[in-house]
Amino acid sequence: NSQNHFYYSVNRSLNFHSLNEIGSIHFKRRNYEKSIKFYAEGLSIAREIGDKKGEANGLANISLIHQTRGNYNRALTFIKQAQRIRIEIGDLHGEANNLNDIARIQTKLGEFTKALESYTTNLAIYRNIKHQEMEAQSLYNLGTIYTLLGNYELAHESFTASLSILKIIKFSRGAAYVYSGMGDAYFASAEQIDAEKYYGRAVKIFSGLTNEEEYLFSIKSKQATIYHR
Repeated sequence: NSQNHFYYSVNRSLNFHSLNEIGSIHFKRRNYEKSIKFYAEGLSIAREIGDKKGEANGLANISLIHQTRGNYNRALTFIKQAQRIRIEIGDLHGEANNLNDIARIQTKLGEFTKALESYTTNLAIYRNIKHQEMEAQSLYNLGTIYTLLGNYELAHESFTASLSILKIIKFSRGAAYVYSGMGDAYFASAEQIDAEKYYGRAVKIFSGLTNEEEYLFSIKSKQATIYHR
C-alpha cells in the first residue's frame, strides 16, 4: 500500500545518503576504488526512488573521482549526464557548479574554446541567481582561458571585472588569485614590468593568509624568472 511504499522510499533515501557519506570518506582517504563503489550504489538507489537531484549529485561525485585520477574523458561523460539532469529539474545552482566542472575538464583536455563557452554560460547563471562570489570566480576563470588563448586584452577585462566584485564583497583571498592571473597574462604577453607588479600584489596578500604556501611559492618562482631575464 501507499504507506508501505512511503516508508520504503524513506528507508532507501537514508541508505542513499549513508552510501554517499561513506563514499566521501573513502574519497578523502584516497581510496578511490572503494569510493566509486559506494557512490555507484548510491546512484543506483537514487535512480530507483526517482531522486533526480540525488542522481545528479551521484554522477558528479563519480565524475570527480575520474577527474582526480586523470580520466578526463570519463569524467566529462559523467558530469555531462549530471548537467542534463540539473537543467531538467531547474537546479540553476547545481547547473552552474557542473558547468564549472565541465569547463575545468575541457581545459585539462586542451579544449579551450569549449571551456570558454562553458564558463560564459556559467557566468550568466551566477549573475542570474545573484551569487557575487561565484560570479567573480567565473570571471577569473574566463580570464585564465583568454590568457591560454592568447587574447590578453579580454583576459585583462575579465580579471578587472572579477576584481571589482571581490573588492565590493571584501574577499581578499580571491583578489590574490586574480592578481596572480593578471600577472600570468602580462607575463605571457611579455610585459614583464606589469607582470611583476601584479605578482607583487598577489604575494603581499598571500603572505598574510594561511594554507597558501604552495601557491605563494609558485608566484615567487615566476617572479624569480622575471628577475633573471
